Amino acid sequence: MSSCYGIGAKRFRIASDAAGNLTPELQWESIRLKAKFAHFVERDATLYGLDDGVLTAVDPETGKRLWKRGRYGHGQLLLVEDLLLIQAEDGDLVLVSPNPHGLTELARIRALDSKTWNVPSMAGSRVLLRNDREAVLLQLPVRR
Repeated sequence: MSSCYGIGAKRFRIASDAAGNLTPELQWESIRLKAKFAHFVERDATLYGLDDGVLTAVDPETGKRLWKRGRYGHGQLLLVEDLLLIQAEDGDLVLVSPNPHGLTELARIRALDSKTWNVPSMAGSRVLLRNDREAVLLQLPVRR
């Protein structure tokens, strides 16, 4: 879980006793991942998220930041198969190859013309993007 405004992220493990009572156990906390509106995704034992608008890779076991690069504002991200699809706050749609060693942008298109904080929606190879002024449905290429 995470919060912006200087709070950071915390990882909890939920433990269960013999009576079935659940207790959260703090595993780690870090100021290195402060998500304002977006969620995190995990791929190949690495967490990816927007830390105050900058894409960040974090070790999920320790909370240690691996890298921080690429300004996407307070956008959103989805894990689509083995790639990150980032809806940047400025309206760009960006395809990123998740890598614990650094940022690799594969493609970028201008999808919307103004600020967006909305989460993209996927259906098959189509992605629906919207903000408070417009919506667009894009057909993404399919890998063969």
